[in-house]
Amino acid sequence: MQNKKTKKLFKLFLIFIVVDVFIFFISSPINRVIQKNNIGYKEQGYSTYSIKGISYDISNKWRTESAKNGYYHYPYVDNEDGVLYVYSKYFNEFTNNYNDINEYYKDFVDGFKKSESYIKIISEQTFKINNKDAYKVNYRTIINDIYYDGEIYIYLDVDAKTIYAFSFNIKDSISSSIRNDIGKIINSIRER
Repeated sequence: MQNKKTKKLFKLFLIFIVVDVFIFFISSPINRVIQKNNIGYKEQGYSTYSIKGISYDISNKWRTESAKNGYYHYPYVDNEDGVLYVYSKYFNEFTNNYNDINEYYKDFVDGFKKSESYIKIISEQTFKINNKDAYKVNYRTIINDIYYDGEIYIYLDVDAKTIYAFSFNIKDSISSSIRNDIGKIINSIRER
C-alpha cells in the first residue's frame, strides 16, 4: 500500500516538474518580448535625477546607469535599442568668446557634426527651458552600421557657467511613445 502511494506521489511530482519546465520555456520568451517592447507596463511613476544645478524626471520603466558628468537612461531592455545621455560640463568661455547665445549653439552643432563620422542634420530650432534660450537639433547618424534617429537638447546656463545636454539616440526611428517620454523629460527640467 505504501509503495502505491509513493508511486502516485512520485508521478504527481514528475507531472509538476514537467509542467513547471514547460511553463518556464513558454513564458520566458514571452516575458522577454514584453520587456523588450514595454508591453503592458503601467505608469509606475517617475524618479528625479540631478546634475549640477538642474533636476529632471525619468519614468521608472526606463533603466538608469551613472556616467561621467551625468546619466545614461535606457527606454528599452536592450542597451542598443536606444539611450538618453544626460550630461553637464563646466563652461567658462562663453562670456569671453561669444556675444550671442545662438552663436554659441551654432558652434556647438558644428563641433557635434565634426565629432561623428556620419551626421545628417534634419532640423534645428531654438526654444526655452526655464525661461532661458535652449537649442534642439534633430539628426540621423550611424553607429556600428546601425542607423539611429537622434535629438539633442542643449541648454547653456550662463550664470552657472554650465552647459547641459540631453542627447537621445533611438535605433531606426523614434516611436510616438518614446517621443512623448522625451517631451515629458524635457518639460520636467528645472533649476534646483
